[in-house]
Amino acid sequence: MKKAKKKIIITGGTGLVGSSIVKTAKEDHNVLATWHSNTIKSKDILSERIDITNAEDCQNLVERYNPDCVIHTAIDFEGFVKCEKDTEEKNRRGIVDATINTLDAYIKIGTYLIYISSSDWVFDGEIQIGSRYLEDDNAIPICNYGRLKLKLPIK
Repeated sequence: MKKAKKKIIITGGTGLVGSSIVKTAKEDHNVLATWHSNTIKSKDILSERIDITNAEDCQNLVERYNPDCVIHTAIDFEGFVKCEKDTEEKNRRGIVDATINTLDAYIKIGTYLIYISSSDWVFDGEIQIGSRYLEDDNAIPICNYGRLKLKLPIK
């Protein structure tokens, strides 16, 4: 008997990390890749445009697709670039709030969330050459993006 394929949503399906995961995961899973600015042109990949800064959009997508797992790789790159000049955290929406919306939507249906993040931005880089940061190391961000990442309720 053939086992049913698990359903996975991959946010940021056109990004560097997301698109690589989509290519790998589509072989053994039913994948829905999301995008915001750059469409997914492959006809063999189910995709949907979504604005993850909109909590209702996130919730609607989850309720319709009912995934077994979500892999969150999306980043608001424009917000990332702008946030260094943003002293009032106007770009928080695309970095922090979008991730919280994604997290909240999937918690409501009790599915798994895998969050892939460029969390190295929360460190200052002052580490001995040849060493690496560990999850428990003291976070000392030197940029606004890193400071915003620390505000995420994810551990």
